[in-house]
Amino acid sequence: MGARTGVGKSILCDNIAAYTSEKLQIPTLIVDTELLKTDHLFRVLSCSSEIPIKEIQNGNLVIIKQK
Repeated sequence: MGARTGVGKSILCDNIAAYTSEKLQIPTLIVDTELLKTDHLFRVLSCSSEIPIKEIQNGNLVIIKQK
C-alpha cells in the first residue's frame, strides 16, 4: 500500500490485521518500516477494546475486574 505521509495507511493496516486475526481467526503479521512496535500495539489494543487510544497511550486506563 502506498500513499502520502499521514493519510492513514498504517492505521488501516492495523485495523485490517486486528479484524482478520480476531474475527476470522487467521494468524496475521504486521510489517512496518516506519512506526514502532508500541505504536501498533496501542492501535490494535484500542481497536480491540474500543477504548480511546489516547487513554491507552497516556496510561489513564483503569481495568476493573467484574465478578
